[in-house]
Amino acid sequence: WYDVRTGEPVMTYAVDEPDLQGMSSDVARAESEFYRLPGIPTFAVIFTNYVGYRDIADIIGVDIYPYNRWHLFEPWNIFSWFTILQGRWQLWRAKRALAGRRWYGIIQAFADNAGGHRMPTVAEFRWWEQAFLRAGAEGVIAFAWNWPGGTSGAELIRAAWRA
Repeated sequence: WYDVRTGEPVMTYAVDEPDLQGMSSDVARAESEFYRLPGIPTFAVIFTNYVGYRDIADIIGVDIYPYNRWHLFEPWNIFSWFTILQGRWQLWRAKRALAGRRWYGIIQAFADNAGGHRMPTVAEFRWWEQAFLRAGAEGVIAFAWNWPGGTSGAELIRAAWRA
């Protein structure tokens, strides 16, 4: 990954969700080292097993998927509260497991028809951004993608940054 202002590399994206792929932490660590560039930290995204994978890279990304098309946040909807609580529980676990480590929050900002994910609202995006930062994340990265048949997160991110 590069700093858009300077063009300088800031980290090497080494491995994505090895805990979901069934990859052992030893293999994930070896993959991270394989992609290491001199003087550039490695980065790995972890989905849930923060304790088992906390040392596979220099910087860890905490990956939470809080949005699906069935759980648009509505205060009267019990599923909305469940989705928020589930994400907060995952964030709390990550914060404890990654104490003393560099880590970033990953906001999933995409929609797809097949997987059931929906685009977060600007308010939801901002809420998670602040939740990550309050929990001690060094920064926040948005995964904004235009899946076939889905919508892009680029406009959402621009709106959230302006909010």
